[in-house]
Amino acid sequence: MIGSQVSGTADHSTMVIVQDTEAEDAPDPETTTLEQADGQAKSELDAAVAAVEEAGADISYIVLNLENGQTIEHNADRAYYSASTIKAPFCISLVRAQGDAARTNYGGLITSTIVNSDNEAYRTLRERLYGQSFFGELSAQAGAPCDLTHWYCDYSVRDLANIWRVCADWLATDDPCAQWLRDMLGDTLNSRVDDIAGIDQASTWSKAGWFSGEARYNVTFDGGVVNTPQGSYAIAVATNRGSDFKSIESVMRPLVSLANARLSEA
Repeated sequence: MIGSQVSGTADHSTMVIVQDTEAEDAPDPETTTLEQADGQAKSELDAAVAAVEEAGADISYIVLNLENGQTIEHNADRAYYSASTIKAPFCISLVRAQGDAARTNYGGLITSTIVNSDNEAYRTLRERLYGQSFFGELSAQAGAPCDLTHWYCDYSVRDLANIWRVCADWLATDDPCAQWLRDMLGDTLNSRVDDIAGIDQASTWSKAGWFSGEARYNVTFDGGVVNTPQGSYAIAVATNRGSDFKSIESVMRPLVSLANARLSEA
């Protein structure tokens, strides 16, 4: 049986499975298979991280189990420019606060902002809703307060995962407005979360962000929530390489495999 699990360290993911069996017991084939999948995914994840860092870039990731709070993480508190990752949580906070009124008054803008990452739609929303506190309340509830004075902000993968944790609490309700947002969050522009994790009966809600051109703001950032039959987790991956989805995907793919293996072990 599974004896214990240990979340990741600040350097590389560390996932310990303690196997407690009687000496005379034959190995459980299912447990052995899970251990093998866990070990292979961890090796691939560490190799992907090393490749990015050896090339001189930063890479950060986190998986946050929404059932028990356990994490798999690396460099999770390094702050990055949010870019368009902020757009989905902003829209979620708006609809959570205003309900049908938000859908009626801003439905087209919300859809364009989330699905197409439309900067003009987001700008229009921000201008029309200037001074409103709903996003500040959501981010504070997540323990990741964000200053959106300039419409975007800096935060870490841990911050984004916790923001998605709060979003997920509301998105999972039977509110018709939550259902409306869930439908569009399953397939958003350039997000690798759905492409990689949205298989095998899993559903995803996610939003990517990217920018290249000025070193201070160079980023590729992707995050959201993965819902599987075994449980749900928030996930976020970021690098300070601009528009580098290849690196994001190289890390996210084994990270998702590792997260799913951990859920299956629970």
